Amino acid sequence: MKQWIKILMSLVLVCPVAGSAQVPPQTLSEEDRYADAHAIPEIIQMVQFLCNEIYPRPGLAECIDRVKHGIMSAGDPHTSYLNSKEIKAFNESMSGRFVGVGMEIIKPDKNAPIIVQGVIPGSPAEIAGILPGDIVSHVIDVEGEQSTIPMTIDAFVAKVRGTEGTTALIRIMRSGVADPIDFRLVRRTVTLKQVQGELLVQGGKSFAVLRSIAFRERHHDDLAQLYFELLKKANGKLDGVILSLENNPGGSLPEADSTARLFTANTDSVVLMRDNVGVSPYTLPSGYRALHRGDITKGLPLLIIVNERSASASEIVAGYLQHTRRGVVAGTAPTFGKGVVQAVNQFYSGAIKWTSSEYLVGTPQDWINVQCVGIHPDILFTYEGVSSAKQPIRECELTGHVGTKGPMVGAKPKPAISVSNPKAYATILDMKRAWVAHRSAQLEKERALQETLPRK
Repeated sequence: MKQWIKILMSLVLVCPVAGSAQVPPQTLSEEDRYADAHAIPEIIQMVQFLCNEIYPRPGLAECIDRVKHGIMSAGDPHTSYLNSKEIKAFNESMSGRFVGVGMEIIKPDKNAPIIVQGVIPGSPAEIAGILPGDIVSHVIDVEGEQSTIPMTIDAFVAKVRGTEGTTALIRIMRSGVADPIDFRLVRRTVTLKQVQGELLVQGGKSFAVLRSIAFRERHHDDLAQLYFELLKKANGKLDGVILSLENNPGGSLPEADSTARLFTANTDSVVLMRDNVGVSPYTLPSGYRALHRGDITKGLPLLIIVNERSASASEIVAGYLQHTRRGVVAGTAPTFGKGVVQAVNQFYSGAIKWTSSEYLVGTPQDWINVQCVGIHPDILFTYEGVSSAKQPIRECELTGHVGTKGPMVGAKPKPAISVSNPKAYATILDMKRAWVAHRSAQLEKERALQETLPRK
């Protein structure tokens, strides 16, 4: 019994986070006071019973691991327990270098399968022909065909990650295709090229196209260096900048903050945190240093491209540049609507990834909320020859999502760029037309390539 108490106390006793608010004892209800006094002994008894009696009986370590995952899955969709293997996978993903297959995934709720939200350019998944919106119905390995419905995202990632050169076999269900498709993916080191760019010349004007794929370590520096390369390629003369955040699922909050600041001379806050205590400006972590300050474009007209898969950090950047009227947001649909922030706390045998706050974009005197709202484009458009796909699930269609506490009361309207700066807006419209024609041609080539890929 002493061994059980030692193990389970590490499971249920959560150390308070530095700076977090503690609820005063007098505010607890009678029900909460009872839970506070009796919860830990009762949880120990329940878990001891489960791990001794469940059929088939697992080993103690495996059973405790399952319990930890189960407790954390009771929170919102972004809260989870990470064991040592999952911590390694998480850290690798944030660093931008890992051995795997290169899929960005979501799980709408605990009774849903894994859904592909995006694929990493050049990864085994992209080369094989896996597409955003594909449903991963099964993982097939030495244990046989395993449905992804009972799997957590972290459990699925642990299965498709592995040793370089080994094979991951998954089964895909695709909209418009009657039969399932099996993909045999050879794991390899995936290095996230988080920014891509090109010079787009049309009508005698030169536009820098900056494509942001994910917000990982040094994102803002990579994006700035790419911009300066394109500026040099244009002989120091650019007419505008197109920042594409399409299909960017987000990532690092410090990088989102620093990326937004690349395009503005403002020194005010970019993001606020609304937590259990109140609302306060976000500050960069100790030791983190932004490598660029001020508007690197020196005020060039700015067009930000989004779609329904632009999420989280992408929404911070797009929302800030739109809200401050620094740029115009255009896209095929509103963004994903994920306006909550996660933190990771390390414990003795694992870690908890938990939702710590709701982020707000702007300053304490002038902000907007994003959770369950998303960023709505100033200009909606469609790509030429591209039919509308089935709308993907958004943040607040996920089971257990955190609701927003609402918008700012008494927010004052701002004049649109078309009114305040008509000359810049005219250039932005030129950029939008150039982008739609350019991207439509790219999508047509991608679609033609997909038709040549094997279906089995």
